[in-house]
Amino acid sequence: MIKPKKKPEDLRTKVFSFRTTDAGAAAWNAKIAASGMNKSKFFEEAITNNQTVVSPPKNPHIPKPKRTADEQKIIGLLNYISVNVNQIAHRLNADHLAGGVKEYVYVDALDALETIAATAKGWKI
Repeated sequence: MIKPKKKPEDLRTKVFSFRTTDAGAAAWNAKIAASGMNKSKFFEEAITNNQTVVSPPKNPHIPKPKRTADEQKIIGLLNYISVNVNQIAHRLNADHLAGGVKEYVYVDALDALETIAATAKGWKI
């Protein structure tokens, strides 16, 4: 993924730094870790807002965990079920809006749902 180029006024070109003890570094690192930010963003927020307890961002980017093959299969099967159930609901709604749902439509919908349920029960996960 290519990042968009920043405007010249948005480029971060100036460096500020300070030295601390091992204990001080451990305390800062704990606060930085709890904030969910990198060091640069943490210190910018801490100094700009004059606080050392910096809350994590409202929408932090949390990488998706790697899924096992079984988890991927389960998700795929659930997606399969949800698509079919949605199609059934759409069909029933369309028939209702067109002037009422006939009894045979309900029977067909029930048969389809029972087929989906039987299929799901037969999956070996």
